[in-house]
This record gives sequence, structure tokens and C-alpha cells, in this order.
Amino acid sequence: MERYPISEENRRSVELAIMVDAGSIVREMGTMTKERREQAFFQEYMSLISEIPSERFVEDGVRLQMQLRFKGMRKGGDMNPTNLLRKYETEMTSLKKFAYKFPGFGNLSKLPSGTAQLQQLRRPIVAKLWAEQNPAREDLDYDDPVAVATQIPPTWWMEHSSCKYILSVLVHKDNKDISTHPTKLPAGPKRNDIRKATKRTVEKQRAVEKERATPQIQRFPSGSGADLSVSDRDDVDQLAKKAKIDGMRSVINLKRIEAINTQIAVMERLENVYVARMGRDAYEQKLVNLANKLPDMLEEEQPRDVEQLTPQSATSDNDGTDLF
Repeated sequence: MERYPISEENRRSVELAIMVDAGSIVREMGTMTKERREQAFFQEYMSLISEIPSERFVEDGVRLQMQLRFKGMRKGGDMNPTNLLRKYETEMTSLKKFAYKFPGFGNLSKLPSGTAQLQQLRRPIVAKLWAEQNPAREDLDYDDPVAVATQIPPTWWMEHSSCKYILSVLVHKDNKDISTHPTKLPAGPKRNDIRKATKRTVEKQRAVEKERATPQIQRFPSGSGADLSVSDRDDVDQLAKKAKIDGMRSVINLKRIEAINTQIAVMERLENVYVARMGRDAYEQKLVNLANKLPDMLEEEQPRDVEQLTPQSATSDNDGTDLF
């Protein structure tokens, strides 16, 4: 970027160059599902943006905007793995077409690496694009490249949408994703090597998870002076959680009792009105239903040792008359 800082005006070109870099990293990870590829691409893209030094930005807000929304994104939502990968795939199609027509060499990997050489190579295409965007200048001789070059702002090639692919082409000239002759580039890792690397990564992750899941005998000092093992400490944690839950249940029961008592008090104040409208039986039944909702009201009574008397069978031992 010739030491120009990243700003709101030129961040479109920078974002495309970062997308190409993130796409190359994800491609080297091997075959994966679409959802996994979206997440991996999103993470790599965010990581690359966060690794850019702060002094490369005009202000810190530019980095934040790049992490929230890519340039040209429709209003009404933030960037997510799905729309970011879709943006990358769409731009890669146009980038390949642009790279194929890039003047100088048929193979982008043979482009010069020096900044001065790249500047000289970039000027013809920048001038052509600028002339296409400004075709009606009567005071300018479009056949004179020097005259045209004097009219082009120094940062126009990074800020205008027609030039947004130039930075990606120059930065990633050895990238096989955009190269016009990818078969002439150095070979990447073979599929078997990728599978072996993935297998080692999975085995390592499983070993770590297994080690975490295996109970370990470890001693912790307790307040009573004795040491607690891992299992004992887990039991203490379980008891603490149970006590907390019991306390929450007690609070809920208290609230419930208060609500029922309030309803009973209202019923008592409106006794005459309720009885006049609904009848004494309905009033008393309503009070019984409210009382039964109180805790421990419906628990079964313990059987008594003495035989309960019934109105039909209860009689007096003295004179044989009915008690009722």
C-alpha cells in the first residue's frame, strides 16, 4: 500500500486482500462441511484483521468497522460466517477474471517483487481504469500517458471500486487461487499429508478431552484440617447446590402462601357479597379449595391406634341408645 494507512476510503481493497489470504488458509485445511468452512473462514478473517498493527490504521474505528461489516455490505444486519463466505466466493470469481487480463505477464507468479517495479507495472492499468471513469475531459489528451498520470490522485487506485482487485493481485501474485497458470506454481501439501495432519490433530484433541474426563485423585485442604479428594469436593459442591435449590424452593413456597392468604382475606371481606350471589356452599367450597393449596394441607394422616367411630355404628355401652 506504499505506506498509506488503512482508512474508510481504501478498506475495500484491504478487505479483499485479507479474504484471499483467509481463503488460502482454509483451503489448506482440507475437505470440510459447508458450515465448518464458513466458521473457519470467518475465524481466519477476523484473526488476520486483529493482527494488523494499530499504526497501520488512520483511526481505531476503521478496524472495528472492518470486523463488523465489510465494505459495500447491505444495510440491516451485521457480518456473519454465511454472508462473509458468500462475499468471498463472489469476489473471487471477478478477481480471477481481472487477474487474467492484468497487463505485464501471463503468469502472475512472475510479477516483479520490488515496489518500484510494481508501481511501474500498475500505472498503465490504473490510467486505463481512470480514463474509463472520466471519459469527458476536453482539456486532457488521453493519448498522453504522462498527462493522464498527473490527473490521477495517488490513492485513487486503492479507493475506487473499479480498482479494488489491484491490491489483491499484487499482494497474492503467488496464490494459486487467482493465478492464471496454477499448474506452474509450487505444489502444495498432498492429500495424504493433510489427512495425516488432521488425524494427529484429532487424536491430540481426543487425548486432552479424555484426560479431562478421567477423575484424578487430588487433595485439597479443608477448613477442618482434613484433606478432601476430588470426589469429596464434588460431593461438597453438590450439597451446596442442593442447599441453594432448597432455599429457592422455600422462598417460592413463602410467596405462594402469602398469595393464598391474601386471597382468603379478600374472600372473608367479601363474604356477604359472595354468599348473596353464589350461595353459602359455593363460598365455603372456595375457601376449602384455597386452604388445600397451602403446603402440607393434603398430606394423609397417620393411622390411629384406636378404632374410629362412625355415626351408624357408634352406640352407648350403658343404655344402648344412639349417640347421634
